Amino acid sequence: MNVGEVEETVKDSRKVIWKHRGRYVIIASAYGRILFIVLEKVIGEKSTYYVVTARDATKSEKRI
Repeated sequence: MNVGEVEETVKDSRKVIWKHRGRYVIIASAYGRILFIVLEKVIGEKSTYYVVTARDATKSEKRI
């Protein structure tokens, strides 16, 4: 997985986002893959996030 795939996932108009324990979970597609990404906001920055984890979505996550 690379930065481009994560950026493409964040831009996906069909993405599912929810907040969990101060982090953002995103399930969306990028280049034909459905990914599960966890982001955390950088303290003190307006719109900067770092990737905690990113992986292919499981079958149950893909159904979401």
